[in-house]
Amino acid sequence: MIFVIPDYVLGDNSGGVSVLVSPRAPVLSIVPGPGTNVTLLWPTNASGYKLSQTASLSPSAWSDVLPLPGIVDTNYVEIVPANSGNRSFRLYHP
Repeated sequence: MIFVIPDYVLGDNSGGVSVLVSPRAPVLSIVPGPGTNVTLLWPTNASGYKLSQTASLSPSAWSDVLPLPGIVDTNYVEIVPANSGNRSFRLYHP
């Protein structure tokens, strides 16, 4: 089951959909370490999802996190510096 909420202000996303929620969406976990970094993890069975980031949610300008994540056990893993300013992260399915 997928819920779609139409977006009536199309100028901000050009797509006509502001929210796509799936009950099977992967969970993005953020844990401290190693060192002065943070580790972002999500399950490898969530194929096709990409990790993106933004420094501001108002207005937001999302960009993909590079390099592509590694795999540890059953998780995709991305390690990012904790001291590089405030950032928000999301998983999305293009």
